[in-house]
Amino acid sequence: MLIRPINYAISYPHARPRINVVAQHGTQADPLPLRSSGRLSTTLGFTKHTTQGVPKIMNTTLLTFVAFCLVTPAVNSEEVCDVVKGAVLIAQDDKNTFLGKITNAYDSESIFNEYGTYGSQYNSSSIWNQYTTFGSEYSAYSPHNSYTSTPPMIVKNRKILGYLSANKSIKSSISPNLLKALCKDEL
Repeated sequence: MLIRPINYAISYPHARPRINVVAQHGTQADPLPLRSSGRLSTTLGFTKHTTQGVPKIMNTTLLTFVAFCLVTPAVNSEEVCDVVKGAVLIAQDDKNTFLGKITNAYDSESIFNEYGTYGSQYNSSSIWNQYTTFGSEYSAYSPHNSYTSTPPMIVKNRKILGYLSANKSIKSSISPNLLKALCKDEL
């Protein structure tokens, strides 16, 4: 059966964005996960009416957006944390400085241990110390610098998984604050 999408509705049944595709004859297909590669343009909060074949959009506020700009691939926090669990942070400086582990907050080398070397906001080796080489928003080796091209690498099993960076133009990167929000309590 060929399904032709003519009506889109966004729902959040499991805290993961999904699109319900309605077929041409009014039968509903299974929900499809939203993907960033899609070029779907949709309208949110509108009621569409047609009068003599001309679409008319009625709502108190006009809010239109392009879904592929706002929606990332369907990945939840547990999946992200499972991938980076046990990984280490390595600076891209000339010494490849060890910056801590991505593990639970009870590990003394964890970046989430606020009392440990790599999780403290006061230690000079911590990415959370805003006055040091690896924590300053102005340092070339800091994950908090939104313009750096040399952020810390996330390494697991001797392979680079990605980068810890606030620079949105670096592929395969995650913001340090987002990583902390997602994984601090998950690991």
